[in-house]
Amino acid sequence: MKDLQSQLQELEGYISNLEEMNATISKVSVGWHIDHSLRVVNGVIKALEKSDSEKFEGGFNFFGSIFLTFNFLPRGRGRAPKLVQPEGEISAESLKRRLDFAYSNYNIIVQLDENTYFKHPLFGDLKRDKAVKFIRIHTEHHLKIIREILA
Repeated sequence: MKDLQSQLQELEGYISNLEEMNATISKVSVGWHIDHSLRVVNGVIKALEKSDSEKFEGGFNFFGSIFLTFNFLPRGRGRAPKLVQPEGEISAESLKRRLDFAYSNYNIIVQLDENTYFKHPLFGDLKRDKAVKFIRIHTEHHLKIIREILA
């Protein structure tokens, strides 16, 4: 699997195709997948930044363990929380702003304490390294969909 910076660069390359759709692959456009992916990247990193490692609630999570072990998210099973669902018109400019923010956030990850965490609605609390792995798996999930739409 590609590292996050490579994934961001690939997302950037698809901005010119933001209006492309293929209803047999996805009900939403390439732009929606890019926007959603960037919202997740930025949201998770900001949540890591704001987390208080004293409040971390570890433990085994079946779904989290399976998906993080196999680097896989099934299609059409999960629903994105409203916070990371794009609304309204998606423009190349808005995607570029989100992308610039993601690039700057990418540089923040390495500076964060390894005990910072992100509370995933299904997988529970994910410490920094697992949260980054989740971001990469999630981004790759949407990149695969984009690639299929454009194939």
